[in-house]
Amino acid sequence: MTYRGRVYQVESAPMAIRPVQKPRPPIWLGAGHPEAVRRAAAIADGWMGAGGSTRAAFAASVPIIREALEKAGRDPATFPISKRVFLSVHERAEVARAEVHRWFTTVYRNPDAVDTTGVHGTPEQVRERLDELIALGANHLLLNPVCRYAEQVDALAHAMGLTPSRPM
Repeated sequence: MTYRGRVYQVESAPMAIRPVQKPRPPIWLGAGHPEAVRRAAAIADGWMGAGGSTRAAFAASVPIIREALEKAGRDPATFPISKRVFLSVHERAEVARAEVHRWFTTVYRNPDAVDTTGVHGTPEQVRERLDELIALGANHLLLNPVCRYAEQVDALAHAMGLTPSRPM
């Protein structure tokens, strides 16, 4: 590898660590800027909208990636289009919203994102929000509970009509 930067320069340096897995593991890119989304379509194996990005930003990126995939001769139907989702499920919607609000306030330092970015509510409300993301173009969701992790997994399983891992 050769690299000529302003601070560091490297001439013909060997790359010592190579992937063990053959073929190489899939490489997904997460990006929001339209040019970066297009680049993901050209060189990546999947694309993910960031957990801190709004549903509107995700909705705006999906047509961009689909168009770029078609231009690159790739099938948009088989390309992973994902969205990371910070969420909380609770039988009392106000509790779930407060949990997501607390998370966005302390971790992201953006309390305004609770309703534009986070997913929260009763199991039925959360399922509706997730279905909306799927309708916007997601064929993969990375669900990231913000608290009560084991409970959240069971609540999500229940919301999706699956059997929880243990009695609720």
